[in-house]
Amino acid sequence: MSEPEDRSPLDLLCDLLVYAPVGFAFEAPKLLPELATKGRDQVAAARSVGQLVVRQAGTRLGPLVGSMLSGVLSGLVRDDGDGTVGDAEPTGPADTLPAPVGGVAATDGRATADSPSLAVASDTGDVPGVETLAIPHYDSLAASQVVGRLGALSDDELEAVAAYELAHRGRRTIMNRTEQLLGRARGRA
Repeated sequence: MSEPEDRSPLDLLCDLLVYAPVGFAFEAPKLLPELATKGRDQVAAARSVGQLVVRQAGTRLGPLVGSMLSGVLSGLVRDDGDGTVGDAEPTGPADTLPAPVGGVAATDGRATADSPSLAVASDTGDVPGVETLAIPHYDSLAASQVVGRLGALSDDELEAVAAYELAHRGRRTIMNRTEQLLGRARGRA
């Protein structure tokens, strides 16, 4: 067989359009399983590399994205003018935190049962389980996410959230908002 440089363009065109397809037709039954196996191996390798890259990116970028979102969200909440942010979680020492509306801040920054709505929840001694709360996946939500859902709850559901929050995490933002909503509901009644 002669080298491609020695062959005319017409001979090369015949090889490409006639002889190669005929040769492939006769060899395909032997070649296809081998090509399919090689293709599967290549796809599996590419998938493994892709999963590794995504996993590594998630572990490295996750905290960065989380802190960026936290910064953006903290910029969206209102400023009380006293150096604290109205809807943010406590970040400083407890003695610098303002007392919750209608209640008294505990020394650890948690809300206490001194407010009327919280006293109702804590007097019963019954702390509802997280699965009975009207907000799905409650324990996995940030305070800002919970506060956004409180307006749609009934008084009983608000009191259950307040009792659960008081017994578990005592997040002031949630406690204050449930108290505000319960106070408005009682004012209408």
